[in-house]
Amino acid sequence: MPLINLLIISISSLIS
Repeated sequence: MPLINLLIISISSLIS
């Protein structure tokens, strides 16, 4: 599901 991918990108953005 793409939902999980969206979550990962969201967290990655916060870490950046």
